[in-house]
Amino acid sequence: MIDWLSSFNLLAADPKGGDGAQFFLSMMPLLILFVLFYVIILGPQRKAAKKHKTMLSELKKNDRVITRGGIMGSVASVEPDGTKVTIKIDDNTRIPIHRSYIEHVLGDEDNADKIDKPS
Repeated sequence: MIDWLSSFNLLAADPKGGDGAQFFLSMMPLLILFVLFYVIILGPQRKAAKKHKTMLSELKKNDRVITRGGIMGSVASVEPDGTKVTIKIDDNTRIPIHRSYIEHVLGDEDNADKIDKPS
């Protein structure tokens, strides 16, 4: 049985015994792909996660929120340990949820378009 890894190394070896510049040039496309992957995908994802974490840390009573499930309500209470939040849907309905399930906090600019304006 032929060892495929040693056969691959023989094929990849430089017959002239070249220096490391040849290896660096052959690895350049892979390096460029990694940098592009980071800039296009990982960078914005980190930024969005940091923004979401900041939003959750600033969560307080009476903030209007939307959960990942699409439930809209206002924060009735926040547990002291900070993991559980109770959302008030209407006068008689309160739902306890984990803080990380809050998707968006509605600010003044989000509520402005929901206010009925007189005609």
